[in-house]
Amino acid sequence: MAVAVAVAAAADRSTAKKVGLQLVEWLTEEDCILQDRDDIARAAKVLLSPCVFLFVIDDFGGEKFDTDATRLFPFPPHYLQMWFVHRCEGLPFLILYFDEVLPWDEITAKAWRHVLDNFEDHCSHCPHFGIWITICFTSLRRPFQKCLLHCAPYPRDHVFDIQQLIDIWVSEDPALRISVCGDLRLCSTALMESINANMGGPYGCFGSRITPETCWIHPRANHLCLLVDSKAFKFPKLLFKLRSLKKLFLVPVEDMLLSADKRCDIKEVPLELCSCTSLIVLDFQATRIKNLPREFCNLNKLRYLNLSRTDLDSVPESIKDFHDLNYLNLSYTNISVVPNFLGVVTSLEVLDLSHCEKLVEIHSDLGNLVRMERLDFQGCYYLSRLPQGMSRMENLMYVNILECSSLTRMPPAIARLAKLQVLSAYIIGVTHESSISELKPLKKLKVLALDFLENVLQVQEAKDAILNDKHDLVSLSYQWNTYVENAEQVLESLQPSDGLQNLQIISYPGAKLPQWMTWREPYLKSLLHIKLFNMKACQKLPPLGQLPLLKTAEINGMSAVSIIDDAFYGDNGTFPSLEKLILSHMHNLEIWHHSERKDMFPRLCELTLIHCPKFEALCMELKHLQKLSLSMNNWLLYSRRGSFNGVARSVRSISLSLCQELTVSDGCKGLLELRHIQELEYINE
Repeated sequence: MAVAVAVAAAADRSTAKKVGLQLVEWLTEEDCILQDRDDIARAAKVLLSPCVFLFVIDDFGGEKFDTDATRLFPFPPHYLQMWFVHRCEGLPFLILYFDEVLPWDEITAKAWRHVLDNFEDHCSHCPHFGIWITICFTSLRRPFQKCLLHCAPYPRDHVFDIQQLIDIWVSEDPALRISVCGDLRLCSTALMESINANMGGPYGCFGSRITPETCWIHPRANHLCLLVDSKAFKFPKLLFKLRSLKKLFLVPVEDMLLSADKRCDIKEVPLELCSCTSLIVLDFQATRIKNLPREFCNLNKLRYLNLSRTDLDSVPESIKDFHDLNYLNLSYTNISVVPNFLGVVTSLEVLDLSHCEKLVEIHSDLGNLVRMERLDFQGCYYLSRLPQGMSRMENLMYVNILECSSLTRMPPAIARLAKLQVLSAYIIGVTHESSISELKPLKKLKVLALDFLENVLQVQEAKDAILNDKHDLVSLSYQWNTYVENAEQVLESLQPSDGLQNLQIISYPGAKLPQWMTWREPYLKSLLHIKLFNMKACQKLPPLGQLPLLKTAEINGMSAVSIIDDAFYGDNGTFPSLEKLILSHMHNLEIWHHSERKDMFPRLCELTLIHCPKFEALCMELKHLQKLSLSMNNWLLYSRRGSFNGVARSVRSISLSLCQELTVSDGCKGLLELRHIQELEYINE
């Protein structure tokens, strides 16, 4: 039986000795009388020699945990205890250790699951449990410790945003930027699964709903989450006495999330709160606050300020005094102008103005924010131009201007933004100053969308962008808005690097696809996802079957295509990794022919057909298809025998929608051949 324990050097000799004695006693179930530290270490080594080393015993002893618990965990400790027991499920040593504590009938790796609901009764009085909590906690890397402490007070159904967590932690301690961003970006999926699975476990959330009448707050609390519903209209008075409070969050509960505008009824910031001058993180999103009091400038230690979805109609002038502020979120507000004084907050690194639908002007002084790393203007429909001094933001890495329909060109000298990694839209203007060739120096780009490609008048401009030299580029989108004769030559010249993972082509007016998409030897060998939209003139489907890693493909509006045959697969192509395929608005598509090739579509489990009115038969055998979705009014397909021959044996789930002509009296002969259906969904729209 392996025991997942390891011993690390403690802060002082007495604590190390105490931890060592306890360890040997736990393992031998006998009193330990060894006095020498080396003897204790040798005894522990003998006991642990066959074990796998996972947990680290740090410098916490039994008594010290009692005092440090209040400082480390400003919420009921048993919730954290339950989380760790749930997290460590199956660990043989823990099962052995709690054999007498947990009332199970049979000792198995999952035998204690049923006791979690009554965990506090079973384990809260265990004399060694505090040490076990500390062992588990100190074994986590620092960013994950901060994650655990930050997330624990939230409701069990709270959905955490990985980018928000990163922004909060970096604002709290800018020195953590590299480690936090590096660790969490690499394992964000695993982290979110861990938080959602374990923090939303079978136990209740922290406390009951907090109201001003029932709230009790520990006087030394420095991190506070207030649960608010749609009727909440004021803060608890005890809040204003927390002079050491550093982080304050308003967290919506289910009632608020289900309300009409998903906001609470808090309309003003109390003057008393402006005396909490230790605050560095303040999240007041989803309130009805329209103005900030003049005394708000006293909170000049703020590093993170979130006023998203409030009733603000102007940028609060008090912000100009926040010389340490590096995150500011004013999204979904009624702000119409970004004034010049915001340009003096040179500490700003993140500015979120997304979905400010009344925003029309950004002062050029915003270019003074040379530490800026992320700008988000998505959904600012009436914003006609970006800050003219934007090229001075030499640290800028992320720019989001999706859904900014009034923008007609990029700011000058964007080529100077050498650190730029994400450019959600590069708008090609009609003047020489906005030539696509200025993208050439931006070699760190990872995400790029090219819009208004019809304005590329000279093919040489497209060649000069040298996209195939951008080896970090993983996501690329091409979009035309009107017909131009040189579209085929332009797309050919905008060949990406072979490391591309996501490709999107929208409203391409050419009849032929570029050679780098149709070569016999596949070029885009790293491609995972492809979307081809509104390509009405294209006469053939690209040979996507050759792409070894392609997982999803969506083909929309290729009206010139009438059949799907071996050309779609390419030479010896079998779609080895494809999992999901969507064919929509293929108005002339009639049939998908059977192929004699072996091992075709070995992973395709979901197929969707949308508005293909002439489609008569799915003859291609798809042995592994599980779900078939049909969103179209196609009586011929549904009623004809043999129309689903290719999938009749495999499909287990079918979804039907937009089928106004389909009735029981039609017989539905084609559909009735799907004999293995276990789930049927009918959407009457």
